[in-house]
Amino acid sequence: MSLSQSEKDLAADIDFDEFILEMIKQECRVKMQKILLEQEVYLKDSELSCLNDVLPAYYLEFDQDIYGVSNYGGNLLVEGLSVIIPPYIDCRYIFFKLKHLLAPRGYLTICENRVSFTPEKYKLNRYISRALNYFSQTELKIAVFKGEDIFDIVKVYQTNGWDYDISPNDVINKLRSWRELCKFEIIFANQSSLSIEFIQLPIDIISFAQDIVEFCPNVRDPYLVARQIEKYNSFYLTWD
Repeated sequence: MSLSQSEKDLAADIDFDEFILEMIKQECRVKMQKILLEQEVYLKDSELSCLNDVLPAYYLEFDQDIYGVSNYGGNLLVEGLSVIIPPYIDCRYIFFKLKHLLAPRGYLTICENRVSFTPEKYKLNRYISRALNYFSQTELKIAVFKGEDIFDIVKVYQTNGWDYDISPNDVINKLRSWRELCKFEIIFANQSSLSIEFIQLPIDIISFAQDIVEFCPNVRDPYLVARQIEKYNSFYLTWD
């Protein structure tokens, strides 16, 4: 599907291939707009010499700290595309379709607002929405960024748990270790939380849940975590 001139200008402004916007428009014919994320980058003492490890593969600007403030790396500016999905569209289908189409082309997709994509909760939310004639629904916003792998999502949002001395690099290393035990996608992320949905569950769910509890102290009961993972194939991690 061909782009309008304003959509072509948008692609040029954020340095996206026009083909990417054409694919998105073909799939859902929805409103697209530019997003600009500004994040402060902090590092542990042991990470100060490895600043590039916590920066995403693509970013607009990085204003490195020149004042030597303790553990402050600088200010990160990332631009991307926001795809606004109205409530009457099957957002789960669109989200995973875009993720499947864009990932091989070097583009990452992530929900800007937290939603539940698990089958039981998703069906319930759809039913409630229809019953209320869509008046109370919130539109889903899908962010699209350039990236090399799913861990760039953590780098874009600088997801961390600094209250527990957990840096974005710690989050990435933990996710990498989990990926050796199971398959999952990052569905939502912000500066202090993320949601993952499992494609393939870990063999030992109890041990996996115990590791979650140790890494995310806000979660206290590994057996409850294990039940939630088994029931919903997903889990929400927060260090708020």
